[in-house]
Amino acid sequence: MQSRVFMGVALGFLTSGLPLFVYIIEIPERFQVVNASSPLGAGVKLLAFSVSCPVGIIACSILAGRFSVPFVYIMLAGIAFEVSGMFLFSEIAGVEHIWPGQFGYLVLAGLGVGLSIVAYYMAAPLVVAEDDQATAIGIGIQFRTLGGVLGVSASTTILNHFLTTRLAGHIQPEVLAEVQRSTDAIATLAPEIQAFIREVFADAYSAQMKLAGAFSAAQILAVAMIWKRGENVRFLKPT
Repeated sequence: MQSRVFMGVALGFLTSGLPLFVYIIEIPERFQVVNASSPLGAGVKLLAFSVSCPVGIIACSILAGRFSVPFVYIMLAGIAFEVSGMFLFSEIAGVEHIWPGQFGYLVLAGLGVGLSIVAYYMAAPLVVAEDDQATAIGIGIQFRTLGGVLGVSASTTILNHFLTTRLAGHIQPEVLAEVQRSTDAIATLAPEIQAFIREVFADAYSAQMKLAGAFSAAQILAVAMIWKRGENVRFLKPT
């Protein structure tokens, strides 16, 4: 608690964990509900994000290890990619037809997640005493999980709010309850009702993506806490 830099790293874990969990849970759901993809198809489409994420991890390792780039610069680059990708993805129209350009947005977000979240992992043991390194990493993992749990809870609340406020006056209560219980019930309704329900779901998922993007942007506060006037945290090559 007495180290501003370590508290910045911990805050970075918290604010990066929330969007990560939201992405991997809500994006496949959006493909299934809004675009009528199968569960397998939704998983395949998520590869645009899940494959680019490790690419960002590798890029972070190369930049920090081989070129000794300070972690704050890597974090800022990751934040820029992630925020751009998610806010652009949140503006995708709520239609069943899949626009191919949205996969580019997911690639941007994946690269950003890989760059930023691994930078926190690599920086954590460097900003504490050697005896506290294992504890620092453990705290970081717990903060990331805490952020993820908060993100999933907030996303569920957003979805339920959109469904109850926008569908209550347009479909029967028992139909609404069935849709909330399982989205498979949408396929049993009339085509015009299906289109309306998918549009409401799309608006809810867009709000979830904006929430995740906002927390991604909040990592700037963590970077500000990690920033030093002199030598910033980085890997130093052995001489």
